[in-house]
Amino acid sequence: MVMHKLVMKVLAMKTIKKSLITTSNLFDKVETEIKILQLLKHPSIIKLYDTFENQDYFVLVTDISEYGDLLKYVRKRRRLKEGLAKNMMV
Repeated sequence: MVMHKLVMKVLAMKTIKKSLITTSNLFDKVETEIKILQLLKHPSIIKLYDTFENQDYFVLVTDISEYGDLLKYVRKRRRLKEGLAKNMMV
């Protein structure tokens, strides 16, 4: 987590290690994720604030998910009740 000086919010930093991107297909997937997040503007979707890279990593600066990783959350519970799922989307 880091405080972003322009938006004055605590944000998450997703790091993708460049050495793990071994094919152009994987690189294309990273580029596609960034492009899609830049286009999406919806209150239920994590907002992408910034991207940068250094010698070892690509870094995506995003909102922090209140519930953490959604896939892990759902898999742990196997099923979500409608009321809970509805509240997560707001």
